[in-house]
Amino acid sequence: MTQPIVTAIKKILEEKCYIDCFGGLVRKVSIPIPQVGGKTITKTYPISCAKLDECKPNQPYVELLPSNKYKSVSYLELIGPVRRVVRPLDTKYPKNQACSFEAIFRFVMSYNMKKLGYDQCSIADQIIADIMNCFKGSFSVGEPYKIPDITLAPVSYLANDVSTFGKYSHEDALLSIGMPPCEFFHIDFKAQWTVLEGCVSQVPFKCKTPIEC
Repeated sequence: MTQPIVTAIKKILEEKCYIDCFGGLVRKVSIPIPQVGGKTITKTYPISCAKLDECKPNQPYVELLPSNKYKSVSYLELIGPVRRVVRPLDTKYPKNQACSFEAIFRFVMSYNMKKLGYDQCSIADQIIADIMNCFKGSFSVGEPYKIPDITLAPVSYLANDVSTFGKYSHEDALLSIGMPPCEFFHIDFKAQWTVLEGCVSQVPFKCKTPIEC
């Protein structure tokens, strides 16, 4: 049930002038890439179903790499498991009809300051502060999820440190964004939400007609 969180955050971020290429919630995928001479190396990328235009078998995945192609490239990661928690809100509903969960998400963003109209050493503090204001407070999500309460709270952030991309094969891209006018950062935030019985559908999940690949 993480998709409602992503949908709600996307709606907030779409209003920001500096959000350009947003990949939503990514998964980490390792791709074997053939090399000259018959050798194969494995590279790991953040993959998003919303950004698969340039994803080809046995080729580097470049759509969500830090890039000067856009004003900014950003996406969300899920850090660790989604955990069951008890919230005071649960008591508002009949017994066993509400379950609450929490998880840590990471918002990752790289950007080109000149494409945003700035010519200085850093604007990271300004953008981070603005985004942190998005990742706090409570709101609800309507159809098709009907989640009555989502609470977000910033946990930590880190700016211009290559450990942000440590799990991925971004070596070549980092060479191009490691110096001004490019910057990057990540913000970790906690999300808590309550799921009601029948929140997605009042009927059991059904399979549809298979789609030919």
